[in-house]
Amino acid sequence: MEFSTSILSSKLKLSTSTIRKYALLFESIGYEFKRNSDKKRVYCENDLVLLKKFISLKKQYPNSTNKDIAIQILDDYVKIGENDIKEVININNHKVQQELVDEIKTLIVNQNSDISRLESTVTKLLIEHEKISTLQLRLEEKIDLVLNKSILDFIKLKK
Repeated sequence: MEFSTSILSSKLKLSTSTIRKYALLFESIGYEFKRNSDKKRVYCENDLVLLKKFISLKKQYPNSTNKDIAIQILDDYVKIGENDIKEVININNHKVQQELVDEIKTLIVNQNSDISRLESTVTKLLIEHEKISTLQLRLEEKIDLVLNKSILDFIKLKK
């Protein structure tokens, strides 16, 4: 199915001048739109998919230039035949997913490192607790000895 600029404009909810501007952008980086006998662009389903993707990425990456987005889109597609273009793998989504996976891996490594430090700290604290408990027991024993001796001394004095 083929579309004129005005039909494509209504499908994408963009002005015809914006459609033409985007078409010129894609043509400037090597993409070719089919043309009719009057040399006017005629758009096919693949062109519609291409432009929808472009509009979507413009919203997703507002700080990127239109040209950078268009180049990325063409890199993400494989040309089939002369004018047809078909999306084979959406590398952008793959790249984003890979970045997220890498970020998660980094977080996991950092968490594991934090857990190791915490385990080490807990082990040290347990050793310190054991030492304190041992000292407390010794102190209690000494206090008992002193008290018992004092009681015995007191009893001796009383007699």
